[in-house]
Amino acid sequence: MITFIISQRKSIPAIASSVEKLCRRAGEKMETERDILYTFPAPKAIARLSEQELQSCSLGYRTPYISQTAAIIKRTPHLLKDLASCDDETLQESLMALPGVGIKVASCIALFSYHRTGLAPVDVWIQRVIDRHYGGKNPFPRYGSQAGILQQYLFYYAQSTGMK
Repeated sequence: MITFIISQRKSIPAIASSVEKLCRRAGEKMETERDILYTFPAPKAIARLSEQELQSCSLGYRTPYISQTAAIIKRTPHLLKDLASCDDETLQESLMALPGVGIKVASCIALFSYHRTGLAPVDVWIQRVIDRHYGGKNPFPRYGSQAGILQQYLFYYAQSTGMK
């Protein structure tokens, strides 16, 4: 969830950089034979960070969303598990009640974390495909429970062809 909040209006390299900084700041250090790695921090570890510490992770305007969402999950650790039993619409609405979670982020969380393959997140890349190849009309509703899978193929197509 946190990485999807971070992803708003950021490039993939910028997302990776912010996630790495957050992991270094609040994750657990792990040493291998070749490298030092950091785990992705638990909500309680993120919630303990000050706004200044979070800002140092290049989170920008997302800082308060991440802080508040981590605090909510820390206070209600069962929340995310409980949402798994909700229907798709209720799941999205419940996720969007969290700070910094709009329809795109909620759809990403639902698709990738809850395996709701009927949901298809529309980001800038997907919108380009919709505009260019579907006359601006969202094609996903006609694909039902496979919409999220199609979305992934279209995302790959847009990225690999450098669609602008």
